[in-house]
Amino acid sequence: MAVPEAGYDPDNWVDLYVRKSSKISGHRSELSTDAQEALGREWAKREGKRVRRVWKDIASGYRDVARPDYDKALKAVQEREVGGLWCFRLDRWSRKGARSVLDIIDPEDGSPPRRLVFHGDYLDSSNPRDRRQIINRAEDAREESERTSMRVKETKAYQRDNGMWASGRPPYGMQVNKQTRQLEPITEPFLCTVADRREWSTGQVAERWFLEACAGRSTRRIARGLAADGIPSSEGGAWSPQVVYQRLLNPVYAGWTVTRLNNGKGLPVRYLKPDGTPVRCGKGVVTDNVQQMAIATIKGHRIPHMNREGSGQGKASHLLTDFLHCEGCSGLVPCTGASYACVADKAGKPCPRRASAYRPPLERYVVQKWMDRLTTAELDDPLLVVVAERWTVLTRPQEAEESKTARENLKAAEGALEQLLRDRQAGVYNGPAARYFAPMLEEANKAVADATAALEALGMGGVDISFLLEEEDIRDTWEGADGALRRDLLRLAIDKVTVRKIRDDEVSGKNTFDGDQRVVIKWAEPAVPDVELSA
Repeated sequence: MAVPEAGYDPDNWVDLYVRKSSKISGHRSELSTDAQEALGREWAKREGKRVRRVWKDIASGYRDVARPDYDKALKAVQEREVGGLWCFRLDRWSRKGARSVLDIIDPEDGSPPRRLVFHGDYLDSSNPRDRRQIINRAEDAREESERTSMRVKETKAYQRDNGMWASGRPPYGMQVNKQTRQLEPITEPFLCTVADRREWSTGQVAERWFLEACAGRSTRRIARGLAADGIPSSEGGAWSPQVVYQRLLNPVYAGWTVTRLNNGKGLPVRYLKPDGTPVRCGKGVVTDNVQQMAIATIKGHRIPHMNREGSGQGKASHLLTDFLHCEGCSGLVPCTGASYACVADKAGKPCPRRASAYRPPLERYVVQKWMDRLTTAELDDPLLVVVAERWTVLTRPQEAEESKTARENLKAAEGALEQLLRDRQAGVYNGPAARYFAPMLEEANKAVADATAALEALGMGGVDISFLLEEEDIRDTWEGADGALRRDLLRLAIDKVTVRKIRDDEVSGKNTFDGDQRVVIKWAEPAVPDVELSA
């Protein structure tokens, strides 16, 4: 409570609280805050009171709606900053029930009651016969609020259960069918791109996000492409990669009714009936398969064929080809028939201990070791850094190259600045040469700042490798991968596998493969220590 000025008597002052419901549109003079204030001032003049402050809210009266000035008005009268509070009508005051008025007209701390006046209801708490009426009316307002809220919830639940859109404005690229109340893509063109003279509807723009994501484009490249074609966002400006990402994840674009978790603040998820079944809400922009493929690609769980250049696809058909080595001669061990075998002798090179191993058990051993190593790694394990780094190169080759170039530019700029400062310290810029130092320093600092800004602008974000860190997930990923992707997955964490020739004393009747004795795996080491991981 503010310290009152000398001679200040709260009983001589009142506050006015006026509110207009945001649920009622158009010009309604009886609800106008200006009209309410004028009535309040006339009342105060008749009562011989002075108006200290007018509190004003434009908001619903429901209990869960924030009304800042209501809270301040209530606090002011409860703390006896003023002797009373005038409100146009009780339903303009609050729908929180009797407690909202009892705190004022009958304080729990035993302090003197304050005066509440509800003009339109002809109620004044200073009149004993109005006291019960004020309390009853406050309770009536609370009960009506709860009934209304329940009706709204029941209506929305019915609409969602029957596939009708019940969430206000439909998502970008979609509209509500007036007959069925279900969603459908917008097909009416709204823009023609200059480069290809193609007409675009917002539904086609939404479909474009998914098709480009499936083709391997990152959300940043998708946003850039939309900007380059002059296609504005739903807000009229440039597309944000984060907005594109969030919309790719939204099940509504595959035709599903959605809801939001975390009190309506989280990302949309499929709405489920009480029996746990999802509900269709009309025709989506894309199919479920296309959306799932797009999500898997942008999260890095799928590598589109266009990004597989240099991954070994079409060049090697066996899992360990090109990185399995012979211990005897350090040469590569290709697969010939059912086994991997050193072929140094065929190339005219001597091998003192020519290694060979039956392909199935050797591959099973390496794969199991790979899975064990990743699923038991701590989040700060350097191996995960290199896995994330290499996964980025596989799934976002263009962005990875841009990031690499930006890092190299920053390193060069920082090196030039350090050299300049060392030269200054060594006396290179003493005497007549001193006048050249300041502009060169300014230029070097600017180069570092520009390079830093360029690197930050790329902002590739976290690299999601969580699908490789849990046993069930990594097995699902492996089982769902083709041969080329499996080769790539192994090479995320392994640089080299060496196999040695079996010794005579190791040959047994069962002829089992002992990987721990015969195989050495060289795990990858990070080249860039500051890759951000997303587990």
